[in-house]
Amino acid sequence: MKSSIPSIALSKYETIPKKMIDNFKKKANRILLSKRSHLIYGNKHFKKRFLRQIPVVMKQIFAANKFFASYPASCLVLGTTNSSDTRILALTAASKGIPSICLQHGIPLLEFGYLPRAATYLGVYGTKDVAWYTSKGVPPAVIKVVGHPRFDEMVKRKPMSPKVFQAKFKLVPTKKTILLVLHHQETEIPQIIIDKLLKTGKYNILIKPRNGKQSRTSQTLALQQKYKTVKFANGVHLYDLLQNVDAVVSYESTIVMEALLAGKPAFIWKLKALASSTTNYYSDLSEYIFQDPNLLIGKMMAVLDGKVGPEAWNKKKDAFIQKHYPVAPPLSITKLKALITQITL
Repeated sequence: MKSSIPSIALSKYETIPKKMIDNFKKKANRILLSKRSHLIYGNKHFKKRFLRQIPVVMKQIFAANKFFASYPASCLVLGTTNSSDTRILALTAASKGIPSICLQHGIPLLEFGYLPRAATYLGVYGTKDVAWYTSKGVPPAVIKVVGHPRFDEMVKRKPMSPKVFQAKFKLVPTKKTILLVLHHQETEIPQIIIDKLLKTGKYNILIKPRNGKQSRTSQTLALQQKYKTVKFANGVHLYDLLQNVDAVVSYESTIVMEALLAGKPAFIWKLKALASSTTNYYSDLSEYIFQDPNLLIGKMMAVLDGKVGPEAWNKKKDAFIQKHYPVAPPLSITKLKALITQITL
């Protein structure tokens, strides 16, 4: 069904004289050259990326200003301020006195992408998220609970049948199937997990890379090259995967929450390089979070092989969902509409 809400591409407003861009790049280059001894500005990799980003950012600034000049909005709602274009939209709106709301985009695994706050208000899932933001210094008055996604598609969507699923990935029907969610940079722990599981010969292994350009990082491509016999689930709907596997192994991503909602046991491996900025969102599931992949594999095999009953896992899972994913009226869209009305009156 065609929506009556107009859709306008910001790219149509990205017209900016090339000479202006060149002048800014030259000025920036002169400044950077004068800071050769600076820890950041003197770094050649930073300099290269910074100069490359100038045309992109300048076009986005021009586009944001032209957009608001053409459409004098009363409120701006954003799905994220993680990218430069969305952050520029929020800041441009603020300069024009237009309030903005940034909706929470998934489970906050890291501070990056969620902080610093760029929008006027943050529309978060629930009280757990309010507590985290306030602990990081965000004023409570700008944090508004609007609820979380319902993930209704998980139960309303007809999943791929087990027979089709097994045929697609050439799985052995008598073996339990494990979905391993891959991070786009840290692949050391996933490699250990894959090697150990392959040696057992007892399980089907499916690997889900990150989406978009992050599925083509050098680390991901190297893993695909190394494990040519392991199935990579590129382009397959996540809910087809969740409905047809027996367990999920993942770093602390939103997929863990979706696995819990799908009733699948989840085993979490900790990212190493980013450990200092993780939010510990899944701390209530500490018994299923591992820094040692060998301990993770041992726990998972005990659960899948029936050596450990499902009661302990189900108790933890149900308590976590009740705390972090309460389903209470009204719907998120109703709460969001009420917030928009409140800040635009």
